[in-house]
Amino acid sequence: MSTRPGNHVKKKPAQKHQNTHAYKVNKYKTDSTAKVLKDLRILNCCEKCTSVLEWKIKYGKYKPLTVPGKCVDCLQKNVKHSYHIRCGDCVEKTGKCAKCGVILRLEEFVNLPEPGQSQMEKEESDFQRDLKCLPERRRRAFLRYLQKFNAGEIDPETNPEKPREKLTKLLSKFGKDNEDFDLGDDFDNLDLEDEDNFSD
Repeated sequence: MSTRPGNHVKKKPAQKHQNTHAYKVNKYKTDSTAKVLKDLRILNCCEKCTSVLEWKIKYGKYKPLTVPGKCVDCLQKNVKHSYHIRCGDCVEKTGKCAKCGVILRLEEFVNLPEPGQSQMEKEESDFQRDLKCLPERRRRAFLRYLQKFNAGEIDPETNPEKPREKLTKLLSKFGKDNEDFDLGDDFDNLDLEDEDNFSD
């Protein structure tokens, strides 16, 4: 006798309790940690791990750390976020996801931490120093370009070059500390080779 089922299809009954309303983590606003979790950003993780942790936060399954965890790379107690196995410094060094350990490129990280105040000040001072290395004419041209870029007048599709890249290119070509520094067409109108222009 064959145990293979025939053409009949077993019909399942409809779900008894229909989900008409979306689940709310802190419906009665009594949980103090729910407020903290509402504004929590998942940092240094790949797309898959970020979606897993966001699901945990959405449905109230996320358990915050009470004490820092131990990093698997540096073995220090520097892990500040739940479900992470690497600290922020080790993620920067190795380029691995903080949760699963998959090696990622910089653009594959979903959320990266915001730069600190000291790092922003350092970048600004580097930017000002690089600007001072440019000749006056190139500096003014670059500042006009920067102003247009910030105002949105430059189309990124036709001109995909970012201001930092443009400044680096200008520095390599016209920088004052560059050995083969080219004055460009600043002195094109002068005939320096003509000895008649110089009188004793």
